[in-house]
Formats: sequence, C-alpha cells, structure tokens
Amino acid sequence: MSKNSEIQQRRNSVRTYLVQNIPYATIAEHVGVSEDTITRDVKAIKQEAKRAMHSDKIIDKLLEEMGLQFTEIQRQYWRTYTTANSSNERVGALNGLTRCLGDKIKILQSLGLIDDTEKHEVTIKPTDIIKKWVQDGRTPKNTKNSRDVV
Repeated sequence: MSKNSEIQQRRNSVRTYLVQNIPYATIAEHVGVSEDTITRDVKAIKQEAKRAMHSDKIIDKLLEEMGLQFTEIQRQYWRTYTTANSSNERVGALNGLTRCLGDKIKILQSLGLIDDTEKHEVTIKPTDIIKKWVQDGRTPKNTKNSRDVV
C-alpha cells in the first residue's frame, strides 16, 4: 500500500471517530499514531471539507439560504427591540440577537468555514449597547430604524 493511500485510509478512520466526538488522544491510540498526527489529520480533513464546500454549488446555495434565514431572524429581533414597551423586552430581544449570532458562528465552525481554534465569540452585551445609547443621547424611541441601533 502506498504512503498516500495509508494516509487517506487513516484520515477516513479519523473522520469516523471525529463524528463520534472521540478525543484526539483516544483516536491516536486506536489508529496507532501520535496525537500531533491526529491534529494534522483533522486540519487536513477540515481543509478538504472547505475546498469541497466552496466548489459544491448545492452547499453554496444552502449556505446562502442559511444566511438569509439568519438575516430575517436578526431583523425580527431588531423589530421586537424597536417596538418593545419595556426594558425587559428590549434586553430579551438583544439577548436573542446575541444567541442568533453565536449560533451562526458555531454552524460556520462546524462546517469548517471558520477555524474553530480561533476565538469568534459574540461579546456584545445588551447593557453595553444601552450604555452607549445613553452616552449618545439616544433612546429606542428616537432611533430611525433597527440599523441605527449599532
């Protein structure tokens, strides 16, 4: 068996273990290589997945649709925020928006489109936004639309 086919066979095994959420150390033990090799294999697998997704029109269409759905959800949260009658409703809408953005990042990471070793966290807190508005002399009632908020 050639070296390339051995590597490909090992990476197929690694993929199988990854979907089962088995730790790298355990995978390395099962496959008979070092944990560093597993880390390199995972990186290569993710790069292959990225290339495959970027070339696959169906996946591109699904990602586009997902993006449109997230955009609509975000609009609904902003709409809820701007029409809310209480601070609790506004904070709830901003919390929902924060969760939505976090979910979007997690999905993109799981697809290998964002490197999950990098930190991509949504760190905007609703209270930070409200404090900024107060400093700028804005309130929800005197903003023109949801895009003026941020």
